[in-house]
Amino acid sequence: MSTHRITLDEGRACSLDTKSERCAAMRAHRFFHDFAGHLPGLQELELRGVEWDLDIVVPHPSAHLAFTRFDSVRRLVLHRVNFPTFVLARRLLSALRRLQSLVVSETFARPEQAAGTSPGRTRRPQRPALTSLELAGVMNERFLDCLVHFLCRTPTSSSLRILRLSSERPRQSDGVPYDSSGWVFEGLGSCVETLALRDDHAGDRDNPI
Repeated sequence: MSTHRITLDEGRACSLDTKSERCAAMRAHRFFHDFAGHLPGLQELELRGVEWDLDIVVPHPSAHLAFTRFDSVRRLVLHRVNFPTFVLARRLLSALRRLQSLVVSETFARPEQAAGTSPGRTRRPQRPALTSLELAGVMNERFLDCLVHFLCRTPTSSSLRILRLSSERPRQSDGVPYDSSGWVFEGLGSCVETLALRDDHAGDRDNPI
């Protein structure tokens, strides 16, 4: 049975939670167009179980423009979100003008397309300027590589103050554990003041955030 839940907390926090049956996924994607510009006080947005990589619900290339109308969002949580390519994830992050805190957990892009994405081919992005970043759970190595390389080219490289990393390492496409902590520190750790390392096995694996 599919579920589709949008929770608003006094207009300041919104949680969009859908399990990946296609009809529920299609309804979930309408949220961004229907609510864009109508939640001026929204500060926190959570996307959970959103399947953007299903052929029937792949968004239009300009879909990220709807996110530019969520002007006040400062915290974004991506949990088990599947992107068709990393390009959409990059555009989403760049569209949220005031984004300061990002939590990414068990989030993917299609590996073959994420691997072909080269952040160096585009001009240096002006957003986001994160002060807090959390990477949790098992993520595709290519997606994580694209994410960190992208953030290193944004103001985040000098604005990041809080970094939280899961102790459970992401896995490569062949299932081999991939240790990314070294280059995360190298690329984003120069201004970090608070570092937290967490053992995901100690908590609830279905809701690690």
